[in-house]
Amino acid sequence: MTGAWAEFGPGGRFLTDESAVWDTADPAQPRLVDSLYGVPIGTDRPALAPDGATFTVGRATGTEAWDVRNPASPRKLAVPDAVRHAAATPGPDGLLLYEAESGVHVARPAKAPDALGFLKGTMRQALTSPRGPLVATVDFDDHVTLWDVTDAAAPEPHGPGFQVAGAKQMVFSPDGRTLAIGTFTHRVELWDVSGPGRPRLLGGPLTGPTNEIAAMAVSPDSRTLAVSAADGSLRLWDLTDRAAPALLGRPRDTDGSVTALAFRDAGDTLLAVVKGSGSDAVLQSWSASPSAAVRRICEATGPGPDRTQWERHLRGVAYEPPCTKPPAASTGRGSESRG
Repeated sequence: MTGAWAEFGPGGRFLTDESAVWDTADPAQPRLVDSLYGVPIGTDRPALAPDGATFTVGRATGTEAWDVRNPASPRKLAVPDAVRHAAATPGPDGLLLYEAESGVHVARPAKAPDALGFLKGTMRQALTSPRGPLVATVDFDDHVTLWDVTDAAAPEPHGPGFQVAGAKQMVFSPDGRTLAIGTFTHRVELWDVSGPGRPRLLGGPLTGPTNEIAAMAVSPDSRTLAVSAADGSLRLWDLTDRAAPALLGRPRDTDGSVTALAFRDAGDTLLAVVKGSGSDAVLQSWSASPSAAVRRICEATGPGPDRTQWERHLRGVAYEPPCTKPPAASTGRGSESRG
């Protein structure tokens, strides 16, 4: 797989790069997919919506959008002529964002085939919320705006927005309450957007990287944030207290530049597309939950102390060895594959 641009679909199962889709059911051996739900893969930025309902793909004849809620019978959606050759990003509930030089077009073709709204501004990124008709944009002046896209043909801003110095990229938490903003200045800010008309900065910035933020992902339960930087480091943050996130363990070295991150399924596994010095990239995976870490330790050390040993070394402490049950298999760090 190529490493310049990559993006994971819902649940981390499907991975797309500039011109291909990969099935990562087995992270150690990602499989090249020729078609998704019967729709042939095109030549430019195929993408699957976060809710898995819409698939977009670029072709020489223009951008295509497909309703794939019924994978056995995908349905082609109308694409307005004005955006036929624009790169598309699918969002939840059939929402589509089309890139333009002076802004972002908004459409919901399954409900209104010909309606086309517009978010004005030269955007660095436009991102749909997984909860509710909300789009966040950041422009090249580091200004973040939250948009109400209930009516895709007539989007309205939720207030004046806010500034984040050096803002580069954003990610919503799956519960839609938190917007994480990574910057060119090596930090991440967390914003409460549960009331989009009154966004609120949560605590101080998350720091540590020595280079710009490269990729971010939030676990399915919205309690863990993964942050990679251009220096090759990867950090996990506990967001249980969003105003005071706690760093989980030590930073990890990916031996390259991470271009995409995703939590798999329940969030026990973190996947990363890592680009080295060449044009190719590798898919790496880590155990991302405390329970998975315990299983991995138990696999390496065995069942632990018996009652006699426990009493000898931990007198007065209730007997609760962590490895009393046979541990299940764990993915761990050890998975890496090249595409």
